[in-house]
Amino acid sequence: MPRRPDSARRPSQPRRPAPVDPAMVRDLQIYIENNGALYRQQETPIYENLKRKMRKGTYDRKKAVVLWRYLADEGAKRYAKDSRYAGKWHELVSPATREAVATKLRDQNEESLRIDLSGVNK
Repeated sequence: MPRRPDSARRPSQPRRPAPVDPAMVRDLQIYIENNGALYRQQETPIYENLKRKMRKGTYDRKKAVVLWRYLADEGAKRYAKDSRYAGKWHELVSPATREAVATKLRDQNEESLRIDLSGVNK
């Protein structure tokens, strides 16, 4: 059977993003917080970077989520590997779930940043 020209093909249905899984958000956040290698390799440098930005007055909440998203992505990769998930890591943890984890990490660490900086300024 001959192929239809591109203009005659049916438009594909847009993909619906996977919903946020609250249980996975909690599991991934706990995993990230308790993984020493992630803490040393990513969490501490991100925290110090944002601390400098906050001190200088150039801190942006929306951009901070992007940094925490890098940590959430790496945490999801390691979580899938440690749990011996047979599929791909990004199938285990949806993008919406990773974004929710990044937002929670940002909110949690913003409080710590403010406390650290208020102690320095006194």
